[in-house]
Amino acid sequence: MEKVTFSNWDVTDHLKTPEEIDAYIRVAAEEGTPDALPDAFSDVFRAQGRENEALICAGLAEYLRSTTAKKGL
Repeated sequence: MEKVTFSNWDVTDHLKTPEEIDAYIRVAAEEGTPDALPDAFSDVFRAQGRENEALICAGLAEYLRSTTAKKGL
């Protein structure tokens, strides 16, 4: 049997051009979950090396996930 290897994949490695970022944000907006946009913006900020902004967006996404879970949404 052939051995299968996996490597880490990070979306931030693929958010280099304005067009890639725009497409990524558009898909997140169309997803419709409350945390999709903050998560996407967090990824974009990480790709740009803007860690403070990324942490803020990640925190917002987590807050939205927890509040919508409590409300059963």
